[in-house]
Amino acid sequence: MKKVVLALLSVAALGTTLSAPFAANAREVRIDLPGRRDISIDLPGDRRDRSYDVLYRRNRRSGWQYYGTYDSRFRAERAAWRLERQGYRAYVERR
Repeated sequence: MKKVVLALLSVAALGTTLSAPFAANAREVRIDLPGRRDISIDLPGDRRDRSYDVLYRRNRRSGWQYYGTYDSRFRAERAAWRLERQGYRAYVERR
């Protein structure tokens, strides 16, 4: 009987864990304190009004050159990956 109860509890715990969301839906947090200026903290889920520049160069002696601007970090990193496959050094910078 103990084995059956233990098995049911472990299945219930596993089901609860798997049903929880994997990524948090975090956004920018603004803290208003009386007599102080606003404090804003960027959290990972906030992607509004962001753009990313991709820069590249052939080697360490050459300067960085502008490649393009992308609206999401995923697209910018994909472009940087393509440049790295072509033999360039790539850098993604948030604007």
